[in-house]
Order: sequence, then C-alpha cells, then structure tokens
Amino acid sequence: MKFIKSAAVAAAATIFSMGAANALTYATAVDWNPGAGAGTPGRSDIANALGATDGSFLSLGLGGTAIFEFGTDFTSPGAVVEVTFGNVGGYPESVAVFVGNSYNNYGDVLSWQSAGVLSNADAQSGGAIAFSGNWKYLALVDTTSGGPSTDGFDVDSVGVSAVPLPAGGLLLLSGLGIAALRRRRK
Repeated sequence: MKFIKSAAVAAAATIFSMGAANALTYATAVDWNPGAGAGTPGRSDIANALGATDGSFLSLGLGGTAIFEFGTDFTSPGAVVEVTFGNVGGYPESVAVFVGNSYNNYGDVLSWQSAGVLSNADAQSGGAIAFSGNWKYLALVDTTSGGPSTDGFDVDSVGVSAVPLPAGGLLLLSGLGIAALRRRRK
C-alpha cells in the first residue's frame, strides 16, 4: 500500500510539473544586425539580451534586427522586456515582433508570421506577445521613428513558452500504473 501512495504522490508531482512547464523559457542565443547608433559601449553586448530580466540590455539600433533562439521549439505566449530607465514618454521606441522556423538572412524575417508591435512603454515590465503555432526563432525589428532616441529599442530579455511534451508525462504515469499493478500481484 505504501508503494501505491508513493505512486500517487509521484503522479501528482508529474501533473503539477507539467503545469509548471508554462513558465517562460528565455533566449539562449541571438543573431544581431545592428542599426544606426547601436555601437554605444555597454549597449552592444549581445549577451545582455540573453536569459532572464536583469537590467542589462542590448540596443538594437535604429532599424536594427535581432533573431533569438531558445534551445527548444516554442509557442505563445511570450514576453519582451525593454529598458528605458523610466523615461518612456521622453524616448518613444518601438519594435515589430515576428516568429519563424528558418532564416537565411535578416530580410527573411519580414516574411515570417507577425506577432505585433510593442512600444517601450508596453515592454517595461514584460510586453506580452501572442502568436499561433510552434516556432524556432523570434525576431525583433526596431521600428523607432522620430523623437530623441539615438539607439532604438533596448532589449533586456525575451521569453517564450516551450512546446509542452505531454506524451512524456503520460508515459511516466503509465509506467507508474504498470509498476503498481505488478507490485500488487506479488
């Protein structure tokens, strides 16, 4: 009976962890094509746009593009965090968001599925992005125009939802059930 209780606890933990899979997966690699004004020291390190939000950032540059990879296929929802140090009204910036499964050059991203446009005001605490399907890449294309911004949209982090693998959880539950039945027969 103790084994059956353990199996039930393990099954519950598995179901709970499958729900936790909806947490954001952060970018692990970025390919950056800087736009005008993007060479400012401290704002041109691509590593600043990887991982969770930490206050460091990559400036895309006016008209610049960054293509993000996540180490796994992903789906919606996602979030982009931008840094403007609290003066979003004084420095209006924006970025077009696209998703795709392959690319050869930066021009390809314009034929991907559009996931919308975010302003830096939207993205201060995690601009939500939504799209349908499963994808490999997410691209940000700076669309900042007018205003005093000299280096465009500043990316702190990009996160998406990893494609869930429910079959693995179901296999584990099946295995636990079979093990419980075998144990019960003995």
